Amino acid sequence: MRILHLYRPVLPDTRAQSIQVFRSCHALATLGHEVALFANRGPIPPSELYRAMGLSPHPHFKVSIAPVAHRGLAGLWFRRKISTWWHGPPGVVLARDIKRMLAAIDSHGKKGHKVVLETHGLQSLLLPDITEHKAQERQCLTVIDAMIANCGGTAQAWTDAYSPMLPITVCHNASHLPPPLAQNRLPSEQALVLGSMRPNKGVNAVLAAGRRLAPTRQMLWIGGTESERQAHPQSATLKLLAPVVHGRINDIIAAARVLVVPLGNNIFSHQLTSPLKLWDYLATTKPIVIADTPATREIAALTRTPFHFYEAENIDSITSAIDAAWNAPPRNAFQRTWAQRARELEAVFTDIGVAP
Repeated sequence: MRILHLYRPVLPDTRAQSIQVFRSCHALATLGHEVALFANRGPIPPSELYRAMGLSPHPHFKVSIAPVAHRGLAGLWFRRKISTWWHGPPGVVLARDIKRMLAAIDSHGKKGHKVVLETHGLQSLLLPDITEHKAQERQCLTVIDAMIANCGGTAQAWTDAYSPMLPITVCHNASHLPPPLAQNRLPSEQALVLGSMRPNKGVNAVLAAGRRLAPTRQMLWIGGTESERQAHPQSATLKLLAPVVHGRINDIIAAARVLVVPLGNNIFSHQLTSPLKLWDYLATTKPIVIADTPATREIAALTRTPFHFYEAENIDSITSAIDAAWNAPPRNAFQRTWAQRARELEAVFTDIGVAP
């Protein structure tokens, strides 16, 4: 089938949403679908796209990167590419961007396409004072044919807010790491954190716990912007490094002793998240330290994986969880592949009447 993933990520990139979109598209193409993705140009040269993202080109995956970095000119290019695709044969629009999806439908109509919203949250719940979010969400529900939610909490949020009369499927993230990951490698004395340093992840408390580690241990946080890293003091037991391209994370995860997922005490962490890094962590046998929230409990139950839970934004609790994980025995690896996720997406498309 013909698929447009409507999101406009930056590519190549190290951010989770860009990785998730790129991997999803590639996996759908591997199943034989014709997949189109239009992206903004990032600081990494486009020639490095597949090396940076840890994949090889696929003939069914048509990824186009804006020829210029200027946001306005790139926007014109993006809308022209969308228009060209939209006026082709009927297909599936898999949209992660409600605003751009509504703009495209307003400009072109549905043209026989099926539209599926992939939602990773509910903006009106996160930002209730911004009334335009509710208006966009209500309008969205009048034009989409199905919804895919990143976790059960997101699906429930939409159900509680709008009681939508359309199919809603929960489809978690996935991982490319083969289980078990490099288990013959002697781990370092490091607790590894991968990802951005956004405040809603309870960053300050996790970093404070890193500064409290025993002198022979170290917390290594790889991610965040340069200004975010500079805003936090480092120490002998806490090191902050720039993000790395996704194609390099295998060896980095393999070298760690403990894997940490930072989450905060907020709606996002409690209800709306299925962290991409967590699914990569799950593909190893290494202990995982993570905040105790309904969202993480859902994943623990789904994967039958024992996590070392901490109370979000509680420094003592985080420190205790890392201590408990340090000498924990290996656990069973759990791998959810991008191919598995792509087959779940494919089933949604088929259920709403799209021919294979």
